Parts: sequence; structure tokens; C-alpha cells
Amino acid sequence: MPDFSSATYQLTSDPVAATFHASSEHTQPLRVAINGFGRIGRLMLRNTLQRKDATVVAVNDPFVTLEYAAYMLTYDTVHGKLNADIKVDAEHNALIINGQTVNFYAEKEPINIPWGKNRVDVVAEATGVFTTSAKCQAHLDAG
Repeated sequence: MPDFSSATYQLTSDPVAATFHASSEHTQPLRVAINGFGRIGRLMLRNTLQRKDATVVAVNDPFVTLEYAAYMLTYDTVHGKLNADIKVDAEHNALIINGQTVNFYAEKEPINIPWGKNRVDVVAEATGVFTTSAKCQAHLDAG
């Protein structure tokens, strides 16, 4: 995990409320995971693709197939077609977006999501289900 002790972060007012701005002292991109790939989760991923200080490394959504996730990310009725090269890697259960691998999981319980394996720094909770500290603790316990 990168050393964030000298980095400063501030919440932005953009549509991605959980996106952080790292100070120039922080050289490694923030490794972000998204739990929930509905409208909010997809917009977070779209927004992060435009950033150099953060990268999405994993997504969890038990209700969306990998192929449908790729389709929904590509086509949005409000924001239009995403200008990105998106490939489905069914063998590794991942999307390859502009050459970057984003691992996909389909776990209903956050404790079962391998965030630690993906060296995640921040989990963006986009399901609307895990809204208390006690419920979000499972994300921390998962790594």
C-alpha cells in the first residue's frame, strides 16, 4: 500500500463524491475499487479514466454480467458513448479498459470481495446498501 502520510486529499464536488485529489507529493495513483456498478459506479469509473491520480482496479456487482457491464459502461443515455477501448476478458473475469485490467467480482457480501488481493486503497460504496460504519466494516475486513 502506498504511503499516504504526506499526501493530502480533499473531496471534490464533481459527480464522483468519493474521488480524491492527491497532492503532488503522492506519486502513485490511488487504487480504487467500486462496490456496485449501477449509474453511480459506472460514472465513478468513467470519471476515474480521465484522472492520473487514481485508477479503478476492481469492481464488485453480483447482479451484472461482465458482458453487460462492458455494454453499460460503453453506452450511457445521458453521457453518451464512452470513448475508450473496452474488451471483455472472460477467462480472468475482467474488463480491459484502454489496456488497464479492471477485475470484476460478483459477491453479495463485502467480506468475500478480495480487495486486499487487488491492493485497494479506497473502496467506493455505490450500492446504497452499506451506508453505516458497521456495514462498511466488511469492506475493511476484506482487505
